[in-house]
Amino acid sequence: MVVEVGANIGAHTLFFARHVGPTGAVLAFEPQRIVFQTLCANLALNSVTNVDCRHQAVGAVGGEVVVPEVDYRREQNFGGLALGSYQEGERVRLVTIDGLNLGRCHLLKIDVEGMEQAVLEGATATLSRLKPVLYVENDRREKSADLIRFLDAQGYAMYWHAPPLFNPRNFFNNPQNVFRNIISRNMLCLHKSGPHKVEGIEAVQVPV
Repeated sequence: MVVEVGANIGAHTLFFARHVGPTGAVLAFEPQRIVFQTLCANLALNSVTNVDCRHQAVGAVGGEVVVPEVDYRREQNFGGLALGSYQEGERVRLVTIDGLNLGRCHLLKIDVEGMEQAVLEGATATLSRLKPVLYVENDRREKSADLIRFLDAQGYAMYWHAPPLFNPRNFFNNPQNVFRNIISRNMLCLHKSGPHKVEGIEAVQVPV
């Protein structure tokens, strides 16, 4: 079981669906309605049947969150929308990971533009019980230290992972790197109780 919080249009969702196979499952959350519909369309076009897509946001407590109106006809980074401070827009259900009462979870991927700690705060019981591998975006300098300390308190060891946005082995084998040197700054997090051994990537230092 893979849980993906902030699935966007499904670039990683498709990979997860293929990786878990027909007996596995993926639970994908995306709060932006148009982006969510694109996610569902991409899965349908690829005949994916093992993904449960939910038009919901995930946070520390249940309730609602406001998703602002966005002009999707204009070219922009729709995956960079940070929620939590808007007063006008579409009200979307806000759920917690703990509220899902998952029977299993092997991987929890979180990419929610600064709300990563809120998602984890709503997942503490799940982390303690199931100890899933975590892959968490950590690119907000002002929130990074608190996020690292929180994960350390949950018993996780963290490692930096900074993949470039451009993949020369892309679907069309397009050699043009429109992203230049832009990377995605993430953390691979493994519970310290496990037998994991990680080599080749830098360990995250916990701030004092």
